[in-house]
Amino acid sequence: MKRKFSASKGESKKAAKEHSGWWGDGPVFVFLYDKRKKEAITNGKAKEILQFVNDSEHVLHESEALRIIRINNEYSHPVLFVDTGKETGLNLLDHLRMAGYRLAKWAENNSVKTLMIPPLKGDSQKKRNAILQGLCHASYAFDKYKSKKHEKADVEYLFADDMEIDGNSLQSLFSGIDLAKNLINEPGCSLTPVTVANIAKGVAEKYGLNIKIRGENELKRDNYNGILTVGRGSKNKPAMVTISYAAKHRKNIKMALVGKGITFDTGGIRLKTQDKMYEMKSDMSGAAIVLAAIQVIAELKFPIAVDAILCLAENRPGENAVLPGDIFKAKN
Repeated sequence: MKRKFSASKGESKKAAKEHSGWWGDGPVFVFLYDKRKKEAITNGKAKEILQFVNDSEHVLHESEALRIIRINNEYSHPVLFVDTGKETGLNLLDHLRMAGYRLAKWAENNSVKTLMIPPLKGDSQKKRNAILQGLCHASYAFDKYKSKKHEKADVEYLFADDMEIDGNSLQSLFSGIDLAKNLINEPGCSLTPVTVANIAKGVAEKYGLNIKIRGENELKRDNYNGILTVGRGSKNKPAMVTISYAAKHRKNIKMALVGKGITFDTGGIRLKTQDKMYEMKSDMSGAAIVLAAIQVIAELKFPIAVDAILCLAENRPGENAVLPGDIFKAKN
């Protein structure tokens, strides 16, 4: 699904003439509500919304937390009611992210071309950003190793208010998020410490960032014995990457982001259980997120200074692997 958003007023008639599908002519209108709390998120009275939700006479489609109903009006637009309170233990903005995700997946699976989202109640800017983030998350797919790629639909989301959508910032954010997801989804056979270091080098070169890569010899020289010990049993040697970003005109803010980057963690001599072993390809998630973060920071030119440190190793059993009870002297 392409990320295509716009803020508009009074465009429903035009959209109605351009698009047609099983739901009829025109866009699908979206109303967000919390069924459990009996609250409306988009403008409208909760009592009336819940009355429509409970009306089974004009239901066109229904699935988990989603119900689409035809309401008689000038254009007979169908209206999609999305329950934002389906998940438990989340705050309002996370509920809206999940609702946006479900909404986008539904639109893609049902070949819907246009969705119209009315103005939101309260702090609509934060709420709308949360929905947008959910929509963007839904467009991600890791199909690098599939011979048949999934065809993604082109869905347009119309927000019926006057607020500007900062599409460039949104694309920059999700370019970084997609980078992190892609790295995390890579199998251990194709993502070694050296591979991650080379990807980080590419990011640094693209955005003009300073980078320092310590290989095995440099790690020994600088006494980084912890990461050396973890990676001792693998033929794929450890590495440590430091990428530095500093805005020319910046506030007095400097931070360090440190990410764990165990590209595969078998457990070493103490092997992990078989049923969970495959998940250990994601033990480098911290490093992936840190790399993605500094990419987004550099692309959006945040007025700060940041060091991103990726601690990379592969933990395997081998003749040189660390033994239970071994003692080593760490850098700190």
